[in-house]
Amino acid sequence: MKQNKQARNRKKGFTLIELMLVIAVMAILAGLAIGGAIKVLKNARLKRIESMCISLRMALVNYQGQTGSWPVSIPFAPGQNTYTFRGEENQKVFAPLLEQTGYLVTSEYLTKVQGLGVVSLQKALERGRSSVPLGYANPNDQRKFHFFDVEFNLLTDSVIVKRGNES
Repeated sequence: MKQNKQARNRKKGFTLIELMLVIAVMAILAGLAIGGAIKVLKNARLKRIESMCISLRMALVNYQGQTGSWPVSIPFAPGQNTYTFRGEENQKVFAPLLEQTGYLVTSEYLTKVQGLGVVSLQKALERGRSSVPLGYANPNDQRKFHFFDVEFNLLTDSVIVKRGNES
């Protein structure tokens, strides 16, 4: 009879150790979920940059197909099979595409211009900038901005657009 009374008087609840264990398990699960989400976001950014490279290349190929020449004159040097417009120099390549409509969807691309910072290409064009370099935010560090490199192969008369130097 005395044991039944003691059992009834005992308070129901969790011990401090049980609570700490539950919190630790929840923290581990939250860390795994956040880590996975960050990895998914980084992969999505990389895929978007790859997609932009393909779109820019296709715009250049379409321009060449319709006009019969590339939008920029490529300096020729004996023994040099490729020529690359690096970084901000890519504005020379993309300026003619921006002057004629239909080659680039301006809302998809970013640029970095003096006085405006990093803005959409569309916003830069609205502000009167006709020749601006095209780029992207670094997938590893969104605060860093890089420009696309455009490489022309003189032997095959082809073009590749690729990510710029991400140091």
